[in-house]
Amino acid sequence: MRGYLLVGSVCAVGLALLVAFVATASGNSPPISNSQWNSRGGGRIDAPGQAPGLGRPATTTVTICTYYLGFNTAKAPFNNVLARKAFVAAMDRQSLPAILDNVVLPAMTFTPPGVFGHVDGFAEGVGVPYNPAQAKQWLAEAGYPDGQGLPQTRAVFAPGLTDFVTTTRSAQFAQYNWSGNLSATVTIVFMEASAFLLALQTDPPQMWYIRWCTAQPDADDAYYFLHDGIDARRVAFGNWQNATYNGILAQALATSDPGIRRQLYKQAEQILVGTDVVMLPMHYSGAFFRRVYLPIAQRNQ
Repeated sequence: MRGYLLVGSVCAVGLALLVAFVATASGNSPPISNSQWNSRGGGRIDAPGQAPGLGRPATTTVTICTYYLGFNTAKAPFNNVLARKAFVAAMDRQSLPAILDNVVLPAMTFTPPGVFGHVDGFAEGVGVPYNPAQAKQWLAEAGYPDGQGLPQTRAVFAPGLTDFVTTTRSAQFAQYNWSGNLSATVTIVFMEASAFLLALQTDPPQMWYIRWCTAQPDADDAYYFLHDGIDARRVAFGNWQNATYNGILAQALATSDPGIRRQLYKQAEQILVGTDVVMLPMHYSGAFFRRVYLPIAQRNQ
């Protein structure tokens, strides 16, 4: 186990300032390696105290997060890409800021703003936009006209893993959109954090809500998380694989040309949220993490 813990997060921070901070840290252009970013201290902004018995400062890290709904592409109805598109097109994400006290930005893509490789899906036409009529048509083409015949559908949320208010309001908002625009009955399930993470690794539900927060201001970090999994990043979830997507990530990692990398990451985003539609990006939000170093005797407990 690493010699530190991340404790607490506050998502209601000034998002515009946060995006500017992350963009400034990365220059939003030259790609940097994980080791280079870590050597800079990541998003560290202060070191207010010493950890007992260790002589190392506790630190606060500022970051930006993408909150999204993932689809299990092996479970009905989301084993059909048309059903996934329908559920995305039924979501009025641009209304989310008002629901969440205007401390978030609506999301169309996975990599958040301020991070190298971010694509503004609303401006660049990447992803599935809000279109209730198209959503109903896609759901009908998937075999579920007006929601008829849909299997029992659940969306799992873990308020203890993210932020209680954000998570519960997002759950209610999603349920409202799917019911109103698709006539789809979706059961919202709230789960304890450790059970939720275990479920993602062993038997992912049909839909789940989770966030990814930047460790370094480069899209490679985001796609590495999604492709390889959570926590130790070795367990892929969602039962989705795409050889073209994998190849694009390999090309982006192999080149240092910022222009080429941007083009490649845009292609990757299009696959994730526009073609295969394996997720429904909901919103971007900021967070502070407190990193507390543990005394050596506690590290392996």
